[in-house]
Amino acid sequence: GLPPVVRAGDRYRAMFTARNAGETALRATVAATLTSEDGAPLPTLAPQSIELAAAASTEIGWELNAPPAGTRLQWQIDAT
Repeated sequence: GLPPVVRAGDRYRAMFTARNAGETALRATVAATLTSEDGAPLPTLAPQSIELAAAASTEIGWELNAPPAGTRLQWQIDAT
Protein backbone atom coordinates (compact mmCIF):
# COMPACT_ATOMS: atom_id res chain seq x y z
CA GLY A 1 0.00 0.00 0.00
CA LEU A 2 0.84 3.62 0.09
CA PRO A 3 1.61 5.53 3.28
CA PRO A 4 -1.40 7.65 4.23
CA VAL A 5 0.78 10.69 4.94
CA VAL A 6 4.31 11.66 3.95
CA ARG A 7 6.15 14.96 4.27
CA ALA A 8 7.96 16.66 1.39
CA GLY A 9 11.27 14.85 0.85
CA ASP A 10 10.38 11.75 2.90
CA ARG A 11 11.74 8.52 1.41
CA TYR A 12 9.14 5.76 1.20
CA ARG A 13 8.34 2.52 -0.58
CA ALA A 14 5.08 2.42 -2.53
CA MET A 15 3.84 -1.19 -2.39
CA PHE A 16 1.29 -2.92 -4.61
CA THR A 17 0.04 -6.50 -4.80
CA ALA A 18 0.11 -8.38 -8.10
CA ARG A 19 -2.18 -11.41 -8.22
CA ASN A 20 -2.51 -14.21 -10.74
CA ALA A 21 -6.15 -15.29 -10.62
CA GLY A 22 -5.58 -17.72 -13.49
CA GLU A 23 -4.98 -21.47 -13.49
CA THR A 24 -1.53 -21.32 -15.10
CA ALA A 25 1.72 -19.59 -14.21
CA LEU A 26 2.44 -16.26 -15.84
CA ARG A 27 5.24 -13.81 -16.46
CA ALA A 28 4.53 -10.10 -16.57
CA THR A 29 6.23 -6.75 -16.72
CA VAL A 30 4.75 -4.31 -14.25
CA ALA A 31 5.14 -0.60 -14.93
CA ALA A 32 4.19 2.34 -12.72
CA THR A 33 3.55 5.83 -14.02
CA LEU A 34 3.25 8.87 -11.79
CA THR A 35 1.49 12.10 -12.66
CA SER A 36 0.79 15.16 -10.57
CA GLU A 37 -2.03 17.66 -10.71
CA ASP A 38 0.35 20.63 -10.54
CA GLY A 39 2.93 19.50 -13.13
CA ALA A 40 5.68 18.95 -10.53
CA PRO A 41 8.62 16.95 -11.95
CA LEU A 42 8.35 13.28 -11.01
CA PRO A 43 10.79 10.39 -11.17
CA THR A 44 10.66 7.74 -13.88
CA LEU A 45 10.07 4.37 -12.23
CA ALA A 46 11.79 1.32 -13.68
CA PRO A 47 9.50 -1.53 -14.83
CA GLN A 48 9.72 -4.79 -12.90
CA SER A 49 9.50 -8.35 -14.21
CA ILE A 50 7.59 -10.86 -12.12
CA GLU A 51 6.71 -14.55 -12.34
CA LEU A 52 3.62 -15.83 -10.57
CA ALA A 53 2.38 -19.38 -10.11
CA ALA A 54 -1.31 -20.08 -10.62
CA ALA A 55 -3.43 -18.45 -7.89
CA ALA A 56 -0.34 -16.77 -6.39
CA SER A 57 0.33 -13.17 -5.46
CA THR A 58 3.39 -11.07 -4.66
CA GLU A 59 4.18 -7.58 -3.51
CA ILE A 60 6.04 -5.20 -5.77
CA GLY A 61 7.18 -1.71 -4.97
CA TRP A 62 9.16 1.35 -5.86
CA GLU A 63 11.32 3.54 -3.60
CA LEU A 64 10.90 7.27 -4.05
CA ASN A 65 11.04 10.63 -2.32
CA ALA A 66 7.83 12.49 -1.63
CA PRO A 67 7.45 15.52 -3.92
CA PRO A 68 7.07 19.11 -2.67
CA ALA A 69 4.37 19.80 -0.08
CA GLY A 70 0.86 19.87 -1.47
CA THR A 71 1.64 17.79 -4.58
CA ARG A 72 -0.97 15.09 -5.10
CA LEU A 73 0.23 12.01 -7.00
CA GLN A 74 -1.84 9.81 -9.29
CA TRP A 75 -0.53 6.25 -9.76
CA GLN A 76 -1.14 4.11 -12.85
CA ILE A 77 0.00 0.49 -12.55
CA ASP A 78 -0.01 -1.69 -15.68
CA ALA A 79 0.99 -5.33 -16.14
CA THR A 80 1.66 -6.77 -19.57
